[in-house]
Amino acid sequence: MHELPQDNAQDRWMWTCCTAALQANIASWRRRNTRLLEINCGRGLCLQMLWECGFDVTGSSALPEERSAAFVNAPHGTEILAASDDDIPVETDAFDWVILHLGQHDVRRMRLAVQEAMRIASRGLVISFWNRSSLLRPLHAFGCTRFTLPCRGLFVWQVLGAVRDFPGKKRLSGCLPLPFVSGLFSLLGGAGRICTALMGAWTMLRINLDPAASGTPLGVRSGHAAALAQGAAVMECRAGGKN
Repeated sequence: MHELPQDNAQDRWMWTCCTAALQANIASWRRRNTRLLEINCGRGLCLQMLWECGFDVTGSSALPEERSAAFVNAPHGTEILAASDDDIPVETDAFDWVILHLGQHDVRRMRLAVQEAMRIASRGLVISFWNRSSLLRPLHAFGCTRFTLPCRGLFVWQVLGAVRDFPGKKRLSGCLPLPFVSGLFSLLGGAGRICTALMGAWTMLRINLDPAASGTPLGVRSGHAAALAQGAAVMECRAGGKN
């Protein structure tokens, strides 16, 4: 995602779509007293968003120019590691959460980066990548140059194959920055999520290594259900979207 330019309104809109999708994907991750590493953090723009979400963030990049920009754009005091995504100088399970952004990766390098991210993460990770099977590719082939991927990307099945033997619950989701179909997919529930993951421009694979540690610590009381004690700490959910 860090390779997405923001030179015009269209690029900035796609960035907004991607960051919103990432926030929704990691909404169940606990933030208090947890550490998050963003591998291939680029210019650090996403680090700012993750910090605002409540995570104690660290970034890493192999490129000096990206690290220099990340020091400027990331929250004050954020540590930026100089490291390739397949060899990060930290201990095993050093971070609770890891976000790995894949860009110009071939299959071999992608597998090495995924293995390193799995080594570092103790609770869960998200692998994000530009999807070569996206609907944007045929549109671009037919001359619709307004929508294009910033790099060659990877196929969904290539990434799934890299994590096939890893433990943890896996969940695919994606971002399809095409306004005339995004609304339709959002109405399809879980099926729409799979459609955006398989055909969206930007796809995320979340792996929960410690499911018991994820999720909101508050109980949920929906409508007039009385399953929880009235004095218990809950998050109220009522019909009509009123809280």
